[in-house]
Amino acid sequence: MAILNVIIGKRSNLTNEISKISKENLIFSNKDLLKKKFTKLNRLKKFNVIFNNSSSMNIDSSKDIEFMVKNNLITTLNFFDLINPKKINKIIYSSSISVKLYEKNLINKSRYLYAFLKFTNEKYIFNYCKKNNIKLIICRISNMYGGKEKYTFINNLINSYKNNKVFYFNNTNESRDFIHVNDVAKIYMKLIKNNATGYLEIGTGKLIKLKDLVAIFKDKVKVKNVINKNNNNNDQSMKLLKINTTLLKKYSIKIIWNFFFLLYFF
Repeated sequence: MAILNVIIGKRSNLTNEISKISKENLIFSNKDLLKKKFTKLNRLKKFNVIFNNSSSMNIDSSKDIEFMVKNNLITTLNFFDLINPKKINKIIYSSSISVKLYEKNLINKSRYLYAFLKFTNEKYIFNYCKKNNIKLIICRISNMYGGKEKYTFINNLINSYKNNKVFYFNNTNESRDFIHVNDVAKIYMKLIKNNATGYLEIGTGKLIKLKDLVAIFKDKVKVKNVINKNNNNNDQSMKLLKINTTLLKKYSIKIIWNFFFLLYFF
């Protein structure tokens, strides 16, 4: 019998994509963990754990800060406080490539709390797994798009096209490594089954200029340039944002960025 995957993050876009690929899942919401409604897991013989328990990085008030801390950190602490570590076969933690910028003190103010909470979770889970001899993969994911996600750069661009709305764009040379959420889900299913452990960067290894993506829609979408004072677009940031695919290749995982997928929407 296959080992069940316990996934934390019921509303997560990535959880939704994983559920399309694998049916051997038990899914819990952040609310379940906050209310400690998951202790029945200790009745299982063994299970894997996938943490997709992040929330929006938008901060407009103290309530937003409290919400982010609860859903990104308290949920994790509650889980490990009540689960028998001997029941856990393997853990995948969904982190962010922005943690690299946080570690180098290059993170934008708007993303600082989000990156800090991801970094804190990484360290806590790493120490927990080391202490309890649990296999761990920390996935620092690049910019995911697709699925039911609404607020990524690519999804905003596509929605502007579909709904005939203005697309607000900070017209710089900024680049990103974009990866479709379905590709990430497929990678996770391979990682959960093979002998992979440690820190992995998840992306295509190819940086794409944002203005090149916008140019594809130049005759379809009205673009308005804006100045983003929080933008940190120095050379060092760009180097850190480029995904190192060496470990993905080691585990026979290869993702190719299809630059022309956007033509589908014309």
